[in-house]
Amino acid sequence: MRRIKKNGEMKIKNSLIKPIKKSIITWIVGGIVLLIVWCCDIKKILLYIPGIRNFVLNLNFITSIFTNYYTVIIGALFLVVILYLRKYADVKVPSISIAGIEFNLKNIDRIVKANLTNYFVTKRSLFKIDILKDNFDDVFESYHNTYEFIRLQMSYYENVAKTDNTIYKAMKCMIKDLNYFLTSNQTDYRRWYKFENEKEYKFIDELQKKYPKYNELIEAFGKINKKMSTHMQKLNITIEW
Repeated sequence: MRRIKKNGEMKIKNSLIKPIKKSIITWIVGGIVLLIVWCCDIKKILLYIPGIRNFVLNLNFITSIFTNYYTVIIGALFLVVILYLRKYADVKVPSISIAGIEFNLKNIDRIVKANLTNYFVTKRSLFKIDILKDNFDDVFESYHNTYEFIRLQMSYYENVAKTDNTIYKAMKCMIKDLNYFLTSNQTDYRRWYKFENEKEYKFIDELQKKYPKYNELIEAFGKINKKMSTHMQKLNITIEW
C-alpha cells in the first residue's frame, strides 16, 4: 500500500513539474530571441548566409527591373495572353474586348459555324414542320428567335470583308428568307390564334386547321423548310431529323 501511495505521489509531482519546465524554457527562448532582436542587426547576420544573400540580391535586382520597366512588362504579358487566346483558347465568340480595345480572334468562320450548328440542332421546325404536333404560334416565336440569333452572328463580321465571305452571305440569305416568311404569315396567324384559342379548348391540330389561310401557311412552311435546308447544305452543316 505504501508503494502505491509513493508511486501516486511521484506521478502527481511529475505532472506539476513538466508544465513548469516547459514555461521556463519558453521564457528563456523568448528572452534570447528578444535580446537578439534588440541588440543585433539581423539583416547583416542573415546576409552572411550564402543562400539568403543571393536570394536578397536577386530579389532586389528583379524589383528594380519591374519598377523601371513595369509598363513594358505588363504590355508583354498582355500581348502573350492575346496570342494564346488567338491560337489555343476554345472560345465561343469571335472577338474579345479588353480595356475598351476589341481584338478579333483567329478563325471567325469556324466559331460562327460551330455556333450555328449547335443552335440549329435544337430547331427542327426550321427544316421539317410537323403539321399534326407543332404549335404554329410557338414555331413563329422560334423563327423570330432564330432571326435574332443569326443577326447576332452576323455582327461578328463587322471588321472583316463581308462580300466575299461564304458564311456571311449564307446568313444574309437566311435573314432575308426568314424576314419574308415572318412578314407574310406571322401577324395574321398569331392574331387569329390568340382570339380562337381563348374561345374553347381544342387539340392543336384541329384548331390550326380552322385557320382561313391554313393551306397557304402549310405551303409557306414547306418553302421556308426547303430554303433553310439549302442554306445548311451550302455551309456543309448536316442535321438529320
